[in-house]
Amino acid sequence: MKKINREKTTHLDILKAIRDFSADVASKEDLKSMATKEDLKSMATKEDLKALVTKDFLNDELNKFRAQMVTKSYLDDKLAVLKGDIIFSLKQGDKKTNTLVHFLTQEKSLSKQSAEKVSSIKIFKPLPKYAHY
Repeated sequence: MKKINREKTTHLDILKAIRDFSADVASKEDLKSMATKEDLKSMATKEDLKALVTKDFLNDELNKFRAQMVTKSYLDDKLAVLKGDIIFSLKQGDKKTNTLVHFLTQEKSLSKQSAEKVSSIKIFKPLPKYAHY
């Protein structure tokens, strides 16, 4: 900024200073877009934001989530047990069907041809027979 000699200040110097000052000050359009006191009253404060969510709150929630999360090994174990239960149930049903076919064939209620058709339906493939060494 220029030093002004106070003794020789003219009206022209004053007008230039006003012009320079007004260039630094925001225009009326700029002032319209700025927040007013009323706008600032309705804005959230730092205290308001702290009350909403804190790091501790998020860490607690994350720890709860991790504690309830299912691990891969746990899921694998549960699926293996379920698979075993299903296979056991199917084998029991297969055993009952084979027993029923056997009794009906003995009582001559079921023809040999029908018994063979029913028996040919296999739920499980038979285990391969390995040669003894």
